[in-house]
Amino acid sequence: MIKEGLVDCVNIVGDRIYYCDLEDDLKVYSIKTDGSDVIKLSDNRAEYLNVVGEWMFYCNYSDRRRLYAMKTDGSEEMALTDENVYEINVVHGRIYYGSYGIYFMNTDGTDKIQLCDDWAQYINVAGDRIYYDNYDYDYDNDINNSTFCSIKTDGTDRKKLSNDALAHINVAGAWIFCWIWENDSNLYRYMMKTDGTEKRALE
Repeated sequence: MIKEGLVDCVNIVGDRIYYCDLEDDLKVYSIKTDGSDVIKLSDNRAEYLNVVGEWMFYCNYSDRRRLYAMKTDGSEEMALTDENVYEINVVHGRIYYGSYGIYFMNTDGTDKIQLCDDWAQYINVAGDRIYYDNYDYDYDNDINNSTFCSIKTDGTDRKKLSNDALAHINVAGAWIFCWIWENDSNLYRYMMKTDGTEKRALE
């Protein structure tokens, strides 16, 4: 065992593991892959941690869920957005994120562009497409109307792939692995093709 306790948003880069420590109010830490040299990197409460090269990007729960960046040594911590952010996926030098719409921008916070108006959750960028849960919950009637959608990274060719409410989306080749909310309000594991076909439950 490398580390005891509960952690979230694990990223492994080189010989270090970066994570949010659930037992320290989601503060950001790093540890060597052999379990030594534990370092606390930030006192901010972080979620959706993405580590790319020498930089980390995360949603700062200590500052209105704004999108933050900092070096992997904990230095140069800074806010990149003013709005609330709900998902982050850093791919090919761009940050894709959800904030009452899907946006992308450069990793230095410049050239922000809105791609669509969907309230996107569980964003996963694969190739030239973004896969996400389009959140739509009817609280008055307690009905989840969310749908599974994809859109090209340039904002074109938006498609509804299924009427399912998805969580924890991972794309591997031609397949999507995810959790789906069922009518009993529980999550179950599924896989399907990236076009939404051939959906099957996983034991």
